[in-house]
Amino acid sequence: MPARDLVPYIDSLPPDLLQGNSPQSLIRERRAADVGTVSVLSGMAGYIDAFGFLSLVGLLPAHVTGELVGLTTAVTAGHVVNHASRFAVVPLFIVALVLAALVTRSCRRRGESPRRALLGLMTGALVLCFLSVCIEPARGTLAFSLIIALREGSAVAAMAFQNAFTREGMASSCPTTVMTGNLTQVSFELVDTLFARLGRNNTEGTHARASSGTRLTLVASALGAFFFGAVVGGTLTGLFGPISILVPMLASMLLFLRSAKR
Repeated sequence: MPARDLVPYIDSLPPDLLQGNSPQSLIRERRAADVGTVSVLSGMAGYIDAFGFLSLVGLLPAHVTGELVGLTTAVTAGHVVNHASRFAVVPLFIVALVLAALVTRSCRRRGESPRRALLGLMTGALVLCFLSVCIEPARGTLAFSLIIALREGSAVAAMAFQNAFTREGMASSCPTTVMTGNLTQVSFELVDTLFARLGRNNTEGTHARASSGTRLTLVASALGAFFFGAVVGGTLTGLFGPISILVPMLASMLLFLRSAKR
């Protein structure tokens, strides 16, 4: 029996879909990921994490599991949590994901891609966050606490919708929020690439090597964009305060308009 190269499913297309032109075809969802879109989304996540950390008392909207650990350790250590709204971060993230799932299923039933709808939800959440910045009640009042809660909630919801978009609208992509997996992927891909260049990986097929190089480019772009976004977000938030959320909001609007044109 001749040797066969195994290609990961995420990089392949089923033969019966290669010929299809149906609007319900999965080809659109399985096409090669747009490196530009991935980079913009990753940069936005890094930016919003820096924005949240500096202007929302250490909140990391793109890393809500880390927020859960922080709240748990604070409570178990007997520390007082000044912002009660923090306890709603994880439930709100889940609610936003449920909403995204419902919207996605609705789009699929109509034979449409959920990309535009999910980008619309993310953009709407960031617009709400920006509007909350434009309203600045006196500190220490109930209105101020409610505005801060709205700002936190809308930023977290935006990242939930971005996670849903990456999962449902860019099936062959990589994570654009939490970067731990991408850092691991880049490290392994670099080692594989090095071994291939040194001729130590003779069993790897040409297609597999090409796929590895494509994945490395994609994931490295996401990782680099995230760190760049974090630097820019931290700098602009430090200079201009919460109003700097305008930058990722405009970036999300551009992605939405681009998707609408398609």
